[in-house]
Amino acid sequence: MLSDRREFLKQLGAVTGSGLLGTGSAFASESKHGPAVSEDAVGVLVDLTLCIGCRLCEHACKKGNGFDAGPVEKYDDQSVFAEQRRPAPDAYTVINAEPNPEVPGQDVYIKTNCFHCNYPACVSACIVGALHKTEAGPVVYDAWKCIGCRYCMVACPFQIPAYDYHNPLTPEVQKCELCHERLEAGGMPECVKACPRETMVFGKRTELIKLAHERIRKNPGKYIDHVYGEHEVGGTSWMYLSSVPFEEIGFLDLPKEAPPALTEKIQHSVFKYGLPPLMLYALLGGVMYLTKPRQGFAPLKKETLEALEKGPEPEAEPEAKATREDHPWEEWEHDHPPDHHLHAHEEEPAPVKGRFFTPGVMVLIALAATGLFFGLKRFIFGLESTTNLDHQYPWGLWIGVDVASGVALAAGGFTTAFLAHIIHRERYHAIVRPALLTAMLGYTFVCLGLQVDLGRYYNVWHPMFMWQGNSVLFEVGMCVMCYLTVLYLEFMPIACETFMAQDRFPRIKKLATFAYGKVNKIMFLLVIAGVVLSCLHQSSLGTLMVIAPSKLHPLWWTPLSPLLFLLSAIAVGFPMAIWESLLASKSFKLKPEMDVLGPLARLIPFTLGVYLIIKIGDMIWRGTYTYLGDGSVESICWIIEVGAGVILPIVMFAIPKVRRSPKLLFIPATLAVLGVLFNRVNVFVIGYNPPYTDKTYVPSIGEFAVTIGLIATLMLVYRVIVTFFPVISQPKAKVAA
Repeated sequence: MLSDRREFLKQLGAVTGSGLLGTGSAFASESKHGPAVSEDAVGVLVDLTLCIGCRLCEHACKKGNGFDAGPVEKYDDQSVFAEQRRPAPDAYTVINAEPNPEVPGQDVYIKTNCFHCNYPACVSACIVGALHKTEAGPVVYDAWKCIGCRYCMVACPFQIPAYDYHNPLTPEVQKCELCHERLEAGGMPECVKACPRETMVFGKRTELIKLAHERIRKNPGKYIDHVYGEHEVGGTSWMYLSSVPFEEIGFLDLPKEAPPALTEKIQHSVFKYGLPPLMLYALLGGVMYLTKPRQGFAPLKKETLEALEKGPEPEAEPEAKATREDHPWEEWEHDHPPDHHLHAHEEEPAPVKGRFFTPGVMVLIALAATGLFFGLKRFIFGLESTTNLDHQYPWGLWIGVDVASGVALAAGGFTTAFLAHIIHRERYHAIVRPALLTAMLGYTFVCLGLQVDLGRYYNVWHPMFMWQGNSVLFEVGMCVMCYLTVLYLEFMPIACETFMAQDRFPRIKKLATFAYGKVNKIMFLLVIAGVVLSCLHQSSLGTLMVIAPSKLHPLWWTPLSPLLFLLSAIAVGFPMAIWESLLASKSFKLKPEMDVLGPLARLIPFTLGVYLIIKIGDMIWRGTYTYLGDGSVESICWIIEVGAGVILPIVMFAIPKVRRSPKLLFIPATLAVLGVLFNRVNVFVIGYNPPYTDKTYVPSIGEFAVTIGLIATLMLVYRVIVTFFPVISQPKAKVAA
C-alpha cells in the first residue's frame, strides 16, 4: 500500500504542483527527502542487539525531566513487557519487548521515544510554531505558544506526542526533547548516560551513520543491512541497528519522503507571493463586471432606501390570491400546477411573524441546555472528562462534524453569492439572504465548536501574531477568521434595514442608514473576497490530512484531497441552500420558493457530477478501487458515502418531477448534505487509522451532546434572527399586513 502511494506521489507531483497549485515536483530528489540538515546536528544510535531491557533509561528520563521516578529497584519488574507501552505525559521513553522471530524464546528490547525527524511533520503542522527543530537536532516544544489543537499528534508518523487530557487549564504536548538544555551545556541525554551496556551512542548524526554502516560491514551476520531512521520520512536523529527485520519487531514501514514535503509544496504554491488568490480575485471581479446588469450592483435602489426611511405606506386591499399561509408546505404541489409561482417583484424580504415558542423550539432549547452542560463539564474538568480522545485519536467527533463538516455545509453562502451577485442570476436573490445567514451562523458555531475542542482555548488569538506559514491549519484558521468577518459585514445591511424602518430611536436609525450606505459601496469587494477566501480554506481543509499518508485509509488519502474538498463544498452549496429553504418554509408555514429552488436544482447534477468524476478518476489512477471489495468498515462507509450521498442525488435532481415537488426535492437535498457530512466524518474519524491502537475510537455521550447542542443552538439563533430581520422573502401583501 505504501509503495503504491509513493509511486503515485512521484507521478502526480508535477500535476498537483501545477495550475492553481503552482508548478514543480512535490518532492525533493531521491538523494534528498527533506531540507538540508546541519553537519553538526546530533543524534543517537541504538543497537538493539545490546539492549537487555533493564529500563534504567526510563528511570533516568523520568528523574531528569522532573517526574516522580520512584526507586530504581522497581524497574526490574519484567511484567510491564506483557503489553506494548507508548510514551505518555509522564514517561517520555519506554522499553518494549518483542519476540525474536529468529530465536524462539528470546525477546528483542526496543527503546521508544521521539525520533526527532530531520523534516518533522509535527513542526510543519503546528499552527503557531510551538514545536520547532533546533540547529543542534532536537525537536523542542514551547507550551506558551501552544493552542492545544493537537494537529502535531495527527501529523507525527511515529505516533509519539502525548497530551495532558486530564488537565483542564494548562494541558501540554509531552514528548522527549533529547535533553536539549543539557546538550547546550555540553552534556548528553540522561538515558544515554544511564545505559550500562552502552546500547546507545550519542554524537553527530553524520558520524553515527558512518559508525552504523561500519558495524554492519564488519558484522554482516549480526546485523541486517538497514539503519532505521537514516532515510525514513526524510531521516531522523534517533536511529537503530537490529539483527532482525525492523517490520517484524514493531517498527513502522514508512516511506523515505517526509510528509510535509507535499503539504508545504501545496501550501506555498497556493499562496506564492499572494499571486494565486489575487489572480482569482481579479478573475471573479472581471466576471462580475462583464455580467452585471445596467443598474449595477445594489441590494436596494435609492428610492427604496428613501421609502424605508419614511416607513411603509398604506396599500389598497390586495386581491384574493394564493399566499404562503393559504397553502401549507406539504399541500402546495397538489393545489397548483408546476409552472405556478409568485414573481420576484411580488415578494420582498421581511421578518417572519408567528409564535416563537413552539413544541419544536422547546425541544431545541432542551438539546441546547444539555450540550451546554457537557460543554461546561469539559471546560471545568478537561477533555478527558467529556471525550473519548486519547494519544492515538487526538481528533474526533468535534473536529469531524463541528469543524470540518460545519465549514463544508456553510458553503451555500459563497456558492449562492457567486450565482446571484458575481454572475448576476437575479432570479436567485430570494435564497441569497437565508444562505448568507446560514453561512454566518455556521462559521460562528464552527468557531465555538473549535473552542470546545482546543486544549488551550484562551490562546486562540495566537495565530494572528505567531505566524507559521508552513502549517496548513494556519491557512485554514486565518481564512476562516477573515471570511467570518466578511460574512458579518455582508449581513450588516440586512440588519440596518430593520433599524432604518423605525423612528423610535432616531440616532440608531441615522447610524444604520450611514452604515448601510457605506457597506453597500464596498459590497462587491466583500462578495468577491468571500468567494476567494472560501475557495482557499475549503481546499486547505482537504490538505490537513495529506500530512498523514500512513494513517488515513487509501480510499480517502490522496494528494488531490484539496481539490476534492473544494469541489465537494461547491457541490453541497446549492443542496444546502435548498435544504435550508425547504426546512424554513416547513417550520414557518410558508410556501416553498419552488420558482427559485426548482431551477437551482437543475445545476446540482453538474456540480455533483464534476466532483464524482474527479473522485472516481483519482481512485482509478491510484488503484485504490481494490479496497472496495475487502468488506472492511472503511469500504462500506465509502460505498454509502458515494452511493447515497452523490450518485443517488444526481439521479434524483435530474428528474423534473422531483424538482417540481417540495417533498421530493427535500430528499436528494438531504442526501447530498448528509453525503458531504459523511465524507468529512470518514476522512477525519472513520478512515483515520493510527498505529499502535488497542481500541477503536467511539465518540462519548458528552461529545454527541455538545455537537447536537451546538446544532440546536444554531437553529434557535436562526429562528430569532429571521423573526426580527428581513431575511426570508414573503409576499408583499403579507408584509404590508
